[in-house]
Amino acid sequence: MKMEKRLIRETVLNELTLLTPTTYRIQSERIAEQLYQQSYWQKAKTVALTVSRFPEVDTEPMIAKAWEEGKKVALPRINTQTKQMEFFIIETYQQLEETVFKLKEPIPSQSTLQSANDIDLMIVPGVAFTKQGYRLGLGGGYYDRYLPKFKGITVSLLFSAQLVDTIPLEEHDHIIDYLLSQGVGLNECPVIHRCYFSSHHCLQIEEAYKIRSCDCCWSWFCDYTRYGS
Repeated sequence: MKMEKRLIRETVLNELTLLTPTTYRIQSERIAEQLYQQSYWQKAKTVALTVSRFPEVDTEPMIAKAWEEGKKVALPRINTQTKQMEFFIIETYQQLEETVFKLKEPIPSQSTLQSANDIDLMIVPGVAFTKQGYRLGLGGGYYDRYLPKFKGITVSLLFSAQLVDTIPLEEHDHIIDYLLSQGVGLNECPVIHRCYFSSHHCLQIEEAYKIRSCDCCWSWFCDYTRYGS
């Protein structure tokens, strides 16, 4: 399983490194604009992100947008000894420092610790994803350990090269609520919809599974990962 995961990471990362600066910027901007249109972004008062590094989707404009809209911005700081992660509210980039793996992380003494219960929306990074919402990270396991205690909404932003057919699954793997991509065409809905049941069956159990329509294309889908399995 480790070898299979490593191969997926290498394949996807190799494809991402082929993105030209112009393509990277344009596609990141498109993904960001789609994010701002989603109701979960608009309703969120506190948003958790990371300061991205190429070839991750550029998150710095999203941080600026959140501040502009009066949202609180929470960024993670990892502890390589305990293998745990905590989020801190920051109001300026001066509250960050470069740490392990060249990550830009909050300085605890200059920022405010934020509990998982006080975060509304978390933008979860990753290397590869399936349409079912499964995620493959870089292998540190920090989000795998943090997400079980997080009750807000999770969304991952990805380039098309990051969408794969399958990922080897382990018991601790957590399904991401929403996957958002730039899509392959301008008229294509960027939300990757997932529905565990057939549409007919979902509509029969609307109360249990919170049938919702896409904010972008208005197609119907169920929120099965939050209300059932």
